[in-house]
Amino acid sequence: GGGVTGQAGAIRHGLSRALLQYSEELRPVLKKAGFLTRDPRMKERK
Repeated sequence: GGGVTGQAGAIRHGLSRALLQYSEELRPVLKKAGFLTRDPRMKERK
């Protein structure tokens, strides 16, 4: 969806990917925390 929680998740995912570009060594930590997994669910039409 486009709610606050969905936007926060998207920001978290984007920051995690940016950190990976900075340092690939962070991958195991970010992966264990689940920050590299995008939530594929979409808002359904009304």
